[in-house]
Amino acid sequence: MPSSILTLEVSARSSQKAESGSVRVKVLGPLERAKDAVRALGLYWGIALFCVLFPLLHFILVPFFLLLGIFLSVRAGLARERMVDGSVLCPECKKPFSVKPALVRWPMNEVCQECRWSFVLIPDSTRD
Repeated sequence: MPSSILTLEVSARSSQKAESGSVRVKVLGPLERAKDAVRALGLYWGIALFCVLFPLLHFILVPFFLLLGIFLSVRAGLARERMVDGSVLCPECKKPFSVKPALVRWPMNEVCQECRWSFVLIPDSTRD
């Protein structure tokens, strides 16, 4: 199944205010999810292997990166969507906010870089 990119309308909500915007989301196929999981596992296990060179720290760093690699590879393998890009207005200061690429987990918590106010991104419509 090839991946597809969807454009979603979202609401940015803070305490009592809301603004709308849109984001582009890439729906990941099973092969892409598997590649992401293997890439994450290889990266963190490679870091763990490199940490063997540090005499005292390797007792902590090697197990940490081995476990972190497993955790993040499972998380990458289970992710069905990835945020490509998007923009919304900050509900507090009304300035444009650019959504960064990330794995999608609705609702998404964001912090405005202008006013440092946190808000939540929620998709406007439900979908399958």
